[in-house]
Amino acid sequence: MRDPRSKTTATAENALTPAERDAFLMGETPLVTRFSTIRPDGWAHTAPTWYWWTGTHFLHALGPGRRHLRNVAENPKVTECVDIDQRADGSGGRAAAVVCFGEAEIVDDRDEIVAWSGKMLERYLGAELAAQYLQFAAAEIDHGRRLVKVTPVRWLTWDYAKVD
Repeated sequence: MRDPRSKTTATAENALTPAERDAFLMGETPLVTRFSTIRPDGWAHTAPTWYWWTGTHFLHALGPGRRHLRNVAENPKVTECVDIDQRADGSGGRAAAVVCFGEAEIVDDRDEIVAWSGKMLERYLGAELAAQYLQFAAAEIDHGRRLVKVTPVRWLTWDYAKVD
């Protein structure tokens, strides 16, 4: 096995296939994305965010106060990073990531916002808590809760387990 300190982050040998990427993004254990948008001053605004991967788009249900909504309205270019690094806990486990460079749009359709919010809440909180939170999320739509749909333009992926 190669010295792990010598690994380049992303190579052709350790890249995920589209099927592996999709399985990673919607695996049994929900992960968060580091969702980055561009602020008016040119600096990136990055925050961990829940997501749903449809197989063609990332979806985010965001409350009215989220900076991401204002930024996407001004500049649709976004970057997302979903990753796992089990080496950090000393177990020597998996280190993998999916980085998506994409174009975002804000979706205002109430039915879509409620439906996708419900799916995300259930994925991250479980059915019982999701039902409670969905009532709050639905009420928030009238105050600016929106769905952000990200269309991938380019990918960067890696899984160190693919290369010994």
